[in-house]
Amino acid sequence: MFEIYLIRHGQTDWNTEGRLQGHTDIHLNDQGIEQALKLKEKLALINFSAVVSSDLARAHKTAELVLEPRQLGIITTPELRERSLGRWEGFLWSEYNQWLKEKVSLESLTKDEYVAFKAEKNIESYDEVYTRVKNCITSNAASLKGSTVLFASHGGVLAAVLYNLDFRPGHRWLVNNCGYIKLRVDARGEFSLIESDGVQLIKGW
Repeated sequence: MFEIYLIRHGQTDWNTEGRLQGHTDIHLNDQGIEQALKLKEKLALINFSAVVSSDLARAHKTAELVLEPRQLGIITTPELRERSLGRWEGFLWSEYNQWLKEKVSLESLTKDEYVAFKAEKNIESYDEVYTRVKNCITSNAASLKGSTVLFASHGGVLAAVLYNLDFRPGHRWLVNNCGYIKLRVDARGEFSLIESDGVQLIKGW
């Protein structure tokens, strides 16, 4: 029915420090702005009919920079926010990963177990993220028929989509700042992955 480009925001200072951001509203740094302008060049020939962004500043600003000077209003929604990481937001990834490894062996989980896994009550599972993002994308499907839409979001959101569409046991998806995946959405609201840029599949956690 329609196609979407689901992009990750540009770099922030917390990205460079290796900190968990989640719902914490961190702005792009200078490198992040440059990355967004390079993504603008990559997507310059795409005729977007609509733009939807996470309401967090780093995603919204990325969408603004990618779109300039197009005259398209940006719809903002919390449904495209990064995965909530509860009390761990602001901590280093290395600290979180060490704690996580003491709780569970992620390598041994099946797809259903992995996407449903919640390390703590206030940490979203990938399945919860995927559900809200899919709802955001498909809720206006009828009006988007035949169009191409830009969705500006976060690395954990793109990972949630990738884990649901292409889970590989013992591997994790890594999405670079301003990486993207292109999806086709069919009449049933199902996704198929047709293109990616700045996305890596890495063995182990």
